[in-house]
Amino acid sequence: MKDEFLDMNLHGQIMNIQVNKKAQNRSIDEAMKTHRTYHDILVAVYQRGHRDARHAAAELATAADQKIEELQEKQCGCCDPSDIVIPIFTETGITTSEQIQRVTTGTMS
Repeated sequence: MKDEFLDMNLHGQIMNIQVNKKAQNRSIDEAMKTHRTYHDILVAVYQRGHRDARHAAAELATAADQKIEELQEKQCGCCDPSDIVIPIFTETGITTSEQIQRVTTGTMS
């Protein structure tokens, strides 16, 4: 089974977070029951969706942090992982798997 984490970079994963249609419908139903104006309904639904997207992005970031920690442990078993510096790639279009390959092989160009 292919590791979905390696399919694209973290930014791409966050930008491709999909809407949970069931949660969206529940949010609409709840907002219609508790708010009187269309504006208030729309604001409530938008706020719920924004919150859900932030949580989904946080889960992706946590997964990325865990992958980095795994790489740090593999990089050197003789030192504290917090002492290892993981480079930040600023070039666009580089996938997470390419970043990992560059870090693990030492080809940082």
